[in-house]
Amino acid sequence: MSFDTSQESYQSLRAIVAERTDRIVAWVGSGLSADVGLPNWKSLRDRLERALISKASSLEKKESTRLNNMAKTIHQLTDLWTAFELLRSHLGETTWKATIREALGSTPTKPTPEGYKKIWKLKVNGVLNLNLDRFATKAYFETCGGKSPIEFNGNQASNFTHVLRSPRQFICNLHGNIDDASSWILTKSELKSLLENEAYKTFINSCLTSKTIIFFGISIDDIAVGSYLEGLTKLGIDFGGHFWITERKDLDTDKFAERIGICVFRSKSAGVSEQTGRPFGVK
Repeated sequence: MSFDTSQESYQSLRAIVAERTDRIVAWVGSGLSADVGLPNWKSLRDRLERALISKASSLEKKESTRLNNMAKTIHQLTDLWTAFELLRSHLGETTWKATIREALGSTPTKPTPEGYKKIWKLKVNGVLNLNLDRFATKAYFETCGGKSPIEFNGNQASNFTHVLRSPRQFICNLHGNIDDASSWILTKSELKSLLENEAYKTFINSCLTSKTIIFFGISIDDIAVGSYLEGLTKLGIDFGGHFWITERKDLDTDKFAERIGICVFRSKSAGVSEQTGRPFGVK
């Protein structure tokens, strides 16, 4: 990760890390996994669309035409949560799961991206992981060894709020993990259900109000991330400064970050850039 070390936000975070004045939690997305070739949100959609077209080619003409037309409609959607909702519905559960596992299930055979290892070397209290891949966990064992972390999925948050007081490090796979399809948060209805879950909201809000969060490899203004920060801001809650590592330099980004209390510092490294993607990064 390459930074302009004169940035005030960099100096502030460096002091927190060095002096251990706050417990740090990393919130990560697909920017950290992109270097080893895992698909981002859009490329995974393309793969699922190809699976739908392939399925259409094996069916009778009427059904084949219907599915091909649906694939064209999905391809034109800008709301990718809705696109995934429709892909799941028209592919069928078996093809849906198999295609996603084929796309994302190669983590054990790939080298662990350095970004994950650097996060654990910061001795963070935990990782909030938006990716379905298991790199955050793999990097923990390669970097930390010793005692296992407390690991759980976002839809299990009601049973794990205690980790915020525990000295043990934790990994929360916010949108699930590739090995457990019942944990996946990939569609609009799944996201809506998660964001309306009171236990999940309490867990995330507790992280935001009691920890220093560093956002890596994500787009902070995505609904799956920014909605929590904006919600607390609207309630008048000053949760202190969090940090967003990004390559974005546009004024809108800066204004958004200022409004919701995020300190931005810019990285020159593609390894922490936010990819065009979401659960395996957001956008």
